[in-house]
Amino acid sequence: MYIFESWRDNSTGKIVSTNPVYSFTITENKILTANFVQQVAQKFTVTFKNESGHVLSVQQVNAGEAAIPPVNPTKPDHSFERWSEDYHNIQSNMTLYPIYKANEVLYHVEVINGTIASGVTNYRFDSKVTIVADAAAEGMVFSHWESNGMTISYSETYSFYVTGNTTIAAVYAENAALRQPLVSLSPNVIASPDSKKLSFIGQVNAPAHYTLVEWGVVVKKSTVPLVELDLTTAGAIRGRSSTLTVTGQYMLNKTGVNAGEIWYGRAYLIYQDSEGQIFTVYSSIVQGIMPE
Repeated sequence: MYIFESWRDNSTGKIVSTNPVYSFTITENKILTANFVQQVAQKFTVTFKNESGHVLSVQQVNAGEAAIPPVNPTKPDHSFERWSEDYHNIQSNMTLYPIYKANEVLYHVEVINGTIASGVTNYRFDSKVTIVADAAAEGMVFSHWESNGMTISYSETYSFYVTGNTTIAAVYAENAALRQPLVSLSPNVIASPDSKKLSFIGQVNAPAHYTLVEWGVVVKKSTVPLVELDLTTAGAIRGRSSTLTVTGQYMLNKTGVNAGEIWYGRAYLIYQDSEGQIFTVYSSIVQGIMPE
């Protein structure tokens, strides 16, 4: 593509105007040449990210042209609707995020020895819920919150994002629990057959004086139940997470899962104490199955 640049007086070689419409008074024979130059397309950077901020695609797109979106991302219990901005006539650098519509699926939250701050017991996926422990009986103190046999928090007021039907109980004891970093893994592994993806949702809970080094989920496919699974297990896949929600939760996806496959997962947390010692703790093992 060429665009107008200037008018040149052939007799003098001088540029007489850069306006495409040039008016002048004739005083002699004159030859003018319109100069055109090839336009170098201006390029803009278009970035597609998922809801967590991870980059799905980065493209250099000519001005006025369209970007090519990646495969529509997925979110459990939600339907993809569109990207956050139009990407068909790019005129500037852009970052786009997926827009989802929540499906009409509700999950029940049951709290034992405590209350739900909102008073509501049924929630959509990814709704934030805050629960408060009941006052301890005389001679007892609040110890921790427990779900599926695992300690998940030492805070009397505890918040989390709903991933499925959930039962949580406040536990009391004569003496307060020794508060150390915890990691848990939701038993509600989310299967997405269309995208061949299993989503594991973990949660980290660590007192302020500990330093988080690494957290994630270790997974392994197996046709028999796994009773041992850790970072040293042969054939296991280690998935590191780089982000945490405000409630300490994170999601890791195992992609390329075929129908009928069974994958076992276990959340892990590597942390450092105030003396510089490194420790690794694990959640319980959960099972995820891709429907036939």
